[in-house]
Amino acid sequence: MLLKQGNAIAVDLTADGQVVYLSVNGNQASLEAVPAAGGQQAVIAQAIDPQTEPVSVVGAVVGIWKGLDANNVGTFSFWTKATGLKADVATGSVATLFAGSDDGTKVAFSVNGTGTTSDLAVTNTAAPSATAVLAGSTATGTGINLAAQNCSPDVGKRLFSAHCSGTAAGAVAARLYTVADGATTPVRLDANGGAAGTIKAFWLTDKTGTKAFATASNAGSAGLVFSVAAPGSPLATLDADVTDGFLTDDGSAVVYRTSAAGSTGIRRASATATPAPITLVADGELLGANADKSKILVSVVAPVDDSTDIRVADVTTANQTPTVIVPTATARPIGFTRGGTHVVYLTDVSDTGNTLKAKPVAGGNEVTIAQDISGLAFGPGGYVIVIDTEKQVSQDVSTFDLKAVDLTKGTTLTKVSDSVLSNFFVSANKLVYSKLAPQGSGIYAADLP
Repeated sequence: MLLKQGNAIAVDLTADGQVVYLSVNGNQASLEAVPAAGGQQAVIAQAIDPQTEPVSVVGAVVGIWKGLDANNVGTFSFWTKATGLKADVATGSVATLFAGSDDGTKVAFSVNGTGTTSDLAVTNTAAPSATAVLAGSTATGTGINLAAQNCSPDVGKRLFSAHCSGTAAGAVAARLYTVADGATTPVRLDANGGAAGTIKAFWLTDKTGTKAFATASNAGSAGLVFSVAAPGSPLATLDADVTDGFLTDDGSAVVYRTSAAGSTGIRRASATATPAPITLVADGELLGANADKSKILVSVVAPVDDSTDIRVADVTTANQTPTVIVPTATARPIGFTRGGTHVVYLTDVSDTGNTLKAKPVAGGNEVTIAQDISGLAFGPGGYVIVIDTEKQVSQDVSTFDLKAVDLTKGTTLTKVSDSVLSNFFVSANKLVYSKLAPQGSGIYAADLP
């Protein structure tokens, strides 16, 4: 299905299924959107220069910055399907320091930005306000330190923000804030008031945003769980030397990797005041999790260059022996399919090529899916989508063949289109892609084969 005819390049896909793209006419471009399911096209910005006017899509909100100065600060506008373009909402906005909710009703963006600091406005999209909610560049203020080289702000669409305060370039201890829907006052989770930061600038939440997981910024690097309902201090303190982890969707538990003496490996703990951790896999490295976070990918042997072994474990059984997918350090894991039935990975990776393989989680033979792929995405269920067969169109532009397979039904890729640019997206049961060809250029949506 042709969504947009002509010279058009897909930029991103919003959470509510709007394809955002650049429509190019000679030396001019406009930013537009069209539903992935088909429908009326909408012009977001009549004239835009993607080299100097950044575009960012988070959730169902499209952010645009124009007139940037040397500090990457300019005028912020945004668009949603429901509101249309809200132009010039704020001046002094640091480009791409921004978040939007999946339903398109809330947005957070930089205001009062300089080269070293920024405040953050948090507002609804229907009638946006540029009033700062996180504000102040002093050490006790709630604004964002942009000068800290090892404390990049982590602002998420719920809204949570982990960032250092003040202006010190050497700052590493971040604070963790949340802003409730409709609120104009931030709530600090990791400590009280203007106390020094306590965490690294990183966080993950459960599915509903009731709890957050982070790691301490001090030398101990303990895993920490915070509760939105009881802010000001950690709800749970886990092992020291935590390097990775996640909360289960329901917020009941946290799975993490620690290198602390006596408990090295992958552990699970209750996300409560009495965490009672258990070891899932001793001396293991955490490589990823499936969609419902019931299974994890782990490695238990020393890596070789960038390659590892791959094994599957569950997140409830203590001291288990993981199921072997790749026994030696010869693979580069990509992850579980969305349905969790297969593990997908690369082998034989070199400067000139690679081999894409998969193996069923429940047991079965390894299968080769493709050779020398240039990109990959997962679709619903067992779908794996790849681009391969690169063709050089010009010095800076290549096109590819777009192919897909449902691993629950077979292992043979089906070609969806040729002459496809490298950025493609999955929207429900459709593939959205840009095609560049002597005839038939445009934005397309095709059903998964």
